[in-house]
Amino acid sequence: MITQNKGEWSELYVFLKLLGDGILYAADADLNKKEDLYYPLIEILRKENG
Repeated sequence: MITQNKGEWSELYVFLKLLGDGILYAADADLNKKEDLYYPLIEILRKENG
């Protein structure tokens, strides 16, 4: 059985959501999404220490 904590599952969800949508919206200081400003995702990179 796979056991992960809530934070690890949410990272996987965000990763799949970003891949599915293909864009990442910008936000203001109050974390409200700005519909007119977004970043298209070409690729997702991950760098691990060690």
